[in-house]
Amino acid sequence: ASLAQAADWRVDLIIFEDRNNRGGAPGEMAGPARAPESRDAIPLSDTARLSAAGIRMLPESDFGLQTQWNRLNNSQRFNPVMRLSWIQRDPPQRNGPRLRISHGPSFEIGRAMDPGGSRSIQQIEGVIALTLQRFLHLDLDLQWAEAGYGGEPMGFVLQEQRRMRSNTLHHVDSPRFGVITRIVRVGDG
Repeated sequence: ASLAQAADWRVDLIIFEDRNNRGGAPGEMAGPARAPESRDAIPLSDTARLSAAGIRMLPESDFGLQTQWNRLNNSQRFNPVMRLSWIQRDPPQRNGPRLRISHGPSFEIGRAMDPGGSRSIQQIEGVIALTLQRFLHLDLDLQWAEAGYGGEPMGFVLQEQRRMRSNTLHHVDSPRFGVITRIVRVGDG
């Protein structure tokens, strides 16, 4: 059976912090925190738009990666910060619905350059999208913001389009944070 014949896909996802990697690896240092491009992304709280896009957010009680969450939570090095689960009907080949992620404490950006032009961002901001071409793909454009020097927050970016194998645990990371995810066809377990 082809992957394209499936109608519904379930995504379980954890965003976690790497406590040991505050400064990033050489060549992967943080830059000024930015406001991620998310104009057309659907906020997780907008159930009407999510439903119209064929996406149903699942309650935390139905989270499918609880074992991985617990392992990260018991780790000295890693800290699980956010978890999401959703079912998506017929992911498109491209330009599909993007989920707007915004979680954690707030930071003001733009204060040093223009105190009147500052805006706040949250610790984790960005977008996630699932597409199904010949294979499943998860598009991640996320930023981890934290207090920086001189009052301006610094940001670590995780920006990747990753091919996903169904029913396989995947790990994607940046110097400061990462994502663990599993995508399964509904009915495959």
